[in-house]
Amino acid sequence: FLVICADAVWDPIAGTYSDGLKNARFGRRLTPMLYATPLAALGFYLLFAPPHGLPTMLLFAWMLGAALLLRCTMTFYQIPYLTLQAELSDKTAVRGSLVILASLFRMVTEFTLFYIAFNFFFHATAAYPNGQQDPSAYPRYGLVMGLVMGALMIACVASLYPMVRRMRSYATSAPRRVSGLLSVSLWRGLLIDNAIFRALVLGIFTFAVAT
Repeated sequence: FLVICADAVWDPIAGTYSDGLKNARFGRRLTPMLYATPLAALGFYLLFAPPHGLPTMLLFAWMLGAALLLRCTMTFYQIPYLTLQAELSDKTAVRGSLVILASLFRMVTEFTLFYIAFNFFFHATAAYPNGQQDPSAYPRYGLVMGLVMGALMIACVASLYPMVRRMRSYATSAPRRVSGLLSVSLWRGLLIDNAIFRALVLGIFTFAVAT
């Protein structure tokens, strides 16, 4: 709950930061994505590898800190990544195809990782018929999957970079300020006047509840 609350605050800040980033070496979208990758991989590993024998409150602090590190750094990756899906083309059909392909790849990857997790890390043993109860499996899972995640994130940045360099409007859009996020007219325009935004929020909410 605390991490999701922090994420709700952090998401628009990360998006505003990316919007206003100028003269970045790899562009305003790929630069935060690239720099967030090692910290996100580290946060993922730490989340699954707390030191043994920590008192309850220190364990809580470790888990909360690792989750915040992972979630906040992933925000600086995911928000620019999602924004690029709208910026890579000015054609509506192409943008829709990019969103669909990205969603499909994410679902295939998630199911693949679930399969790997339960067949290679949390499988049943003589000591632990329920593999999820084996404490030694978690640090190994965190290390391997953290490295895999980091490699996939870097591969994504590398594959997008040639396309980003060809984007004519990449550095020309006007940056926004964080103070604009507190504008009443901004939120009224999104929640009341923008039917697409309302439909998107309703769809995400319904899917999240069903999941």
